[in-house]
Amino acid sequence: MKYFYLIIVVLIPQFSSGQNLTYSGNPWICSGDELLLFVYRDTAYNWVNTDEPDSILSTSNYLSAYPENNTTYLVYSSTDSLYIDVKVGGYMCYCNYYIPNIFTPDGDDFNDVFKPIIACDHWGAHLTIYNRMQKVVYDTHNQEPEWDGTYQKTGDPVESDMFIWQLSFITGEGETIRLTGFVFLMR
Repeated sequence: MKYFYLIIVVLIPQFSSGQNLTYSGNPWICSGDELLLFVYRDTAYNWVNTDEPDSILSTSNYLSAYPENNTTYLVYSSTDSLYIDVKVGGYMCYCNYYIPNIFTPDGDDFNDVFKPIIACDHWGAHLTIYNRMQKVVYDTHNQEPEWDGTYQKTGDPVESDMFIWQLSFITGEGETIRLTGFVFLMR
């Protein structure tokens, strides 16, 4: 299991009484991992899980929680309130991956291929490599995709340069993952 500590710091602005704010970020956390929420202003706060609005979880400027399911927290004072939606789960909790940012296809059997590592059950992997002019250099649908630093059509080696990659795959949980980044090929 991966352990994440999601920490959200919120500066609640001064606004008129009765007006509510909703945090609209993307706070994902794995089930059972610690969630730390902070607010800062010179006032007293109450933290509530909106599923149990009568139970106050904390009366300080922070909340430490271990959510098991999607949860909405409400932090409020006599004049301010803020809803924070927390999503539990997602591919980051069960699917690790590593994508190198440099490789050296020089025949020494060390870093000779660009090969993303996907460490979870997956299928439908698709890897596309683009040059700086956004022309496709390499494109493959392969369960364990890799690129040896050559033009796919001719087999000729490409020059040392920065390339854009796009990788997509479907996890064993049925979630489609789409990633984009850069890799430097050095000869």
